[in-house]
Amino acid sequence: MAMLNEPSEFYRAVESSLQSILHETCFISGYSDYGRVNLSQHEAAILIEIEQAQAIQRNHDGRYGVQLDVALHIQVGRHKLQPELKSLDLAIGLARRIDCHLWGLPTQQIDYPTDIRTIPGGFDPDNSNGYESWCVLFSQTIYLGPSELEDDPPVKGVWWANNPNNPADEKEYERFHD
Repeated sequence: MAMLNEPSEFYRAVESSLQSILHETCFISGYSDYGRVNLSQHEAAILIEIEQAQAIQRNHDGRYGVQLDVALHIQVGRHKLQPELKSLDLAIGLARRIDCHLWGLPTQQIDYPTDIRTIPGGFDPDNSNGYESWCVLFSQTIYLGPSELEDDPPVKGVWWANNPNNPADEKEYERFHD
């Protein structure tokens, strides 16, 4: 990705990365699909939710900072043997993979995830597909837009003067040869 401009680009990068690292039978979508996933057709479902976005200080190059709190809801259908353990295994595996993951985004626009934790999700006995779930929660800071720093001018050599009378006068300086 050339530049990260919107939080939705972070979301799409997480979704794309999860699809590439997980088994193809794992359904990956947004939290809006909660309760609509037919788990009998998939090994598991991972629903991505951005729970909170908080503005933080700009980074060293002036980009606007946003800390995102993310939840990955991992669901395994009750038709699987010990779904609660399968979802726990998947959650712990994801937490280990997330530890140093930048989702393919520009390194100057994203920090490593922090505060990674895994908690029990829930059980839905009213859903005909019933499921056990665990959640992987983490925070990650992104920095939006272009850098506000100008590029440093190229160094064209080293010049020196021994106690110049007028430090602003270029004629009092000699080129330093190495």
